Amino acid sequence: MLPTWMLTCLSLLMMAGGGYGAAEDERSAHFSARRDMVLVRATVTDMLGQPIVGLNRQDFRIFDNQIEQDIEHFTSGGAAISVGFILDTSGSMELALPGARRAIGQFLQDSHPLDEYFLIAFNDRIRLLEDLTSLPQEIVSQAAVTSASGQTALFDALYLGLEKMRQANNLRKTLIVITDTEDNFSRYTPGEIREFLLESDVQLYLLGERRALSLEAYDTPWKALVKRLLLETVQQSGGRSFFPRSPSQLEYFCSLIHQELRSQYLLGYTPSNPSSDSKWRKIKLQLRPLESFPRLSLRYKRGYFPSLR
Repeated sequence: MLPTWMLTCLSLLMMAGGGYGAAEDERSAHFSARRDMVLVRATVTDMLGQPIVGLNRQDFRIFDNQIEQDIEHFTSGGAAISVGFILDTSGSMELALPGARRAIGQFLQDSHPLDEYFLIAFNDRIRLLEDLTSLPQEIVSQAAVTSASGQTALFDALYLGLEKMRQANNLRKTLIVITDTEDNFSRYTPGEIREFLLESDVQLYLLGERRALSLEAYDTPWKALVKRLLLETVQQSGGRSFFPRSPSQLEYFCSLIHQELRSQYLLGYTPSNPSSDSKWRKIKLQLRPLESFPRLSLRYKRGYFPSLR
């Protein structure tokens, strides 16, 4: 195990763009991996929430339906990412929208050549403002012309984002949702979006207004259930929810998400206990004891449907 100072140096080097080789390796793996191989993205953070890099294959253990598996594929940090931004432009976002635009621009400052992005804006209408592109400036330009009006069809926008992500070329697929309020105009239900997300192998990050997304903020069981499903879905995908106290904090949280995505580990295994049905299979990922880091947190997707990979 590498000492703490060396892991920190490695992290800085990888964030600076030393991961192009890893990006190429993962794109090759995307087209050559066997259909029966399960791929799991893992984010490791310390007690302060900062990503940890420099770990190797031997530091992880992975279980499929409680059976430990051999890790056949392992890459870490710096790989290319496919990111879809889903930006709330409903009327309630009028004050937050400038900060949201800046946050997207901040995220895109350190792009890799093989990264790809798209931008969806939503109010009571869902609009694909920029299709998959490797040119970050196209996303920034389209975000700059958005304005706030109308109601909020969050779940419909998520559905379009998941559909669009099927066309992505990179293994590391992420949706980043920036919103400040609850859904009040969608045709799709939170349960439908949850099922689609878990079938899609996409990580979901949510930047939301604390009052609107807090379970305690609602006085009806239905509203509380909707928000609970949304937050649980984020967690099951291996993503994370953030609650900025002000629009100015959006840039900080977007930078933190970018740092996490650049520091993730990708593990692949072929289940030694395959099944012929399509039932949900649970994944459990563990870290072996590490002397340099006694307390670490681990986030990853919690399972998959075998017939949908």
